[in-house]
Amino acid sequence: MNNRNTLIALVAATLLSTSITAHATVIASTDFDGRVVNGDTAQNLTWVTSGIANLGDLTAYPVGSIPQVFTLFDTPDTQDKFAADRNINDEGDWAVDLDISVLSGNDISLSTIDFDSFIVNNNGADQPVQRLLNVSLDILDSGQTSLFSDSILNVFNPGGALVNGTTESLSFDVSSVILSAGLDYTFRITSFGDLNVSGNNAGIDNLVVNGELSPVQASGPAMLGLLMLGGLSLVARKKIMS
Repeated sequence: MNNRNTLIALVAATLLSTSITAHATVIASTDFDGRVVNGDTAQNLTWVTSGIANLGDLTAYPVGSIPQVFTLFDTPDTQDKFAADRNINDEGDWAVDLDISVLSGNDISLSTIDFDSFIVNNNGADQPVQRLLNVSLDILDSGQTSLFSDSILNVFNPGGALVNGTTESLSFDVSSVILSAGLDYTFRITSFGDLNVSGNNAGIDNLVVNGELSPVQASGPAMLGLLMLGGLSLVARKKIMS
């Protein structure tokens, strides 16, 4: 192989080694098993993460015009779940934020955010009938600019029969969102109702964020440096062989 062909092969190999290879994975997940309730905060969460920093505790907070102090339920029917003792149809909405810190080295292309949603009564026991529940998901960048917003309305059919313990699995298509390496984001899940209908409390379980990790491509200067290194290696090899 002559020097020209050798250089072309070397450049091709360098470009191949620095190409972007995305792979699907679970970005974050928790089943809330073993969680410990401390007021409005769920502690001792077990997270499975990829490409982001560990998420730690999760705290529920009020949304809307009624800033009532509330706690998370810790009743038999809400064990290993995240359920707020705040009546969304009598007292107002509540939300929980996932603070996402993307690690350096990979961008993240999201695909879906999935979780189970359920309802309980004011005593933290499973509702015997279906009650109104709406759920929204917002994704915000570090400057609180919205990157995604969507709602699933009427998760349950108000007035219909409900077998105790039944949950509804929700899925949000967030494939339009890309998280950049080294930046921070907020995923906000809000449970909301209607102050004009019968009372209801709500919670979430089995939270999973799915996506793809894409290694950050080398910058122009970095790529030039790799090519120069390859050229120097070729020159050195030629001298050794001469």
